[in-house]
Amino acid sequence: MGGKVNRKDRSNNEFFYLMFKTEQQGEGMNEKQKEQREKALVRSSGRCFICGKPLSSGQMQYAHRIPQKEMYIKKYGSWVIDHTLNGELVCSLSCNQSVDVGSSYGNHLEVIADILIYEYMQMWGKEGLGKLADKVLEKYKGLENDKA
Repeated sequence: MGGKVNRKDRSNNEFFYLMFKTEQQGEGMNEKQKEQREKALVRSSGRCFICGKPLSSGQMQYAHRIPQKEMYIKKYGSWVIDHTLNGELVCSLSCNQSVDVGSSYGNHLEVIADILIYEYMQMWGKEGLGKLADKVLEKYKGLENDKA
């Protein structure tokens, strides 16, 4: 992860303005929180993650997929809760609520799997991801027999 978003690649003035407003709204946030929002803005291309409407700086919200609650921070750690892939930018409170994956452990595991795969790819690339998949399959090949 790490590093700032490259603003030199921005050709869309409105998108650049949203990035600037994201930074301004970020006063009082730590660097990790600012980075989360910048990366979410880049991923979204300036559109709401849920409904696809263009984001406006006045109503833009950062929504966590796994809620940023003390019980989840204790359960999964701040590394998961604060990870950039655990949040998306949305245009409204109703879209914000739709990002939340709820309290289902299975839904949480999907988000955590996305984060782990992303981090693994950042470190070792596609070949490494294939090796990870082979390792997981080998390590847990008897698991399906345990369910019977």
